[in-house]
Amino acid sequence: MCASFSAWDYAGDDEMEAILRFTARVTQFTSTANNRPTRDTETEPGPQQYNGSQESPVPMGKRINYHTDSFDWDRALLAKSKAIFDIPEFRLCQKGVCNANMDGRDIICVMPSGEGTSLMYQLPALLNPGVTVVISPFIDRVEEQVMALRSCNVETVMLLGTMESEARNQINERLLEMSSVAGANEIKICYVTPTTIVQDNDFLAVLYNLHSKGKVARIVLDKADCVSSHSHDFRHDYRKLYILKNSLPNVPIMALSTTCARQVLEDITKVLKLPPIVPGENANIEGTVYFAPPGVFSTKKDMDEGGSSDSYEDTAMEVGAAGYWQMDDEDFEQFLAEPRPSA
Repeated sequence: MCASFSAWDYAGDDEMEAILRFTARVTQFTSTANNRPTRDTETEPGPQQYNGSQESPVPMGKRINYHTDSFDWDRALLAKSKAIFDIPEFRLCQKGVCNANMDGRDIICVMPSGEGTSLMYQLPALLNPGVTVVISPFIDRVEEQVMALRSCNVETVMLLGTMESEARNQINERLLEMSSVAGANEIKICYVTPTTIVQDNDFLAVLYNLHSKGKVARIVLDKADCVSSHSHDFRHDYRKLYILKNSLPNVPIMALSTTCARQVLEDITKVLKLPPIVPGENANIEGTVYFAPPGVFSTKKDMDEGGSSDSYEDTAMEVGAAGYWQMDDEDFEQFLAEPRPSA
């Protein structure tokens, strides 16, 4: 039996656009709900009941301590750390950051160079489905990390401006294969330069395709203070990274820095379009989780002017043992309480 249709039976352009937006949201939600690990609901009450999706019915008053709470990925995380990286235990704020990473949170982490920053995104990348995209301006460091990861049999690639177009095309094809072929050998970590993100339209198209299939696990931004004109290391390409949240909604971002003055912190949240900041030991279920290791020092001048904190001098401001910046004049606590302006 055949049916006849009139023009009124078809969706118009505006209606079709709304249908496609709704379908994309449903697909993203389904992918997230099926793939993301959850907190341990059997052993711990309270915050652990949150299952990792933004639609969780956890009461708003509940708080999460990513440093000390139990999660259902605890054993797997440490086991993978031992097996792949030969690291038997976490130090500084590595555990808290890894937990927030596994929980799919937006993160800002202030950490001294050489203190194990890379582990905090490399390790969760091995347990989460999809590719983790790491944006870094340090080509020498990227090359070293790619070699180290490959020696551990971790599928890792890098897209640098110095590469031949043929090599870049091969990597893009491998990434596209992840989105179109079920069970394809996943690239777990992809290193790119900031220039690649803001200028390489071919790679952006690949990234968007992966995102539509739920295959982008996280974006990691190294040297995140470069987004701020208040930083001595300001880079114009970084200022354009607002496209990340615009083009890849719902993909969590981790911003890493060795220094973070108040104004720099504000610029990071504004440029990257991140939610309001919450401390890692007392987080709600929506904010950007902030971490810094205990015992790290910086000068008051650095905080006010956005200077480098690489020297970590014993002066007016220190990181409290709880894991976030504490200024003597309580400016940081006030900053946490202030509503953030929309970007």
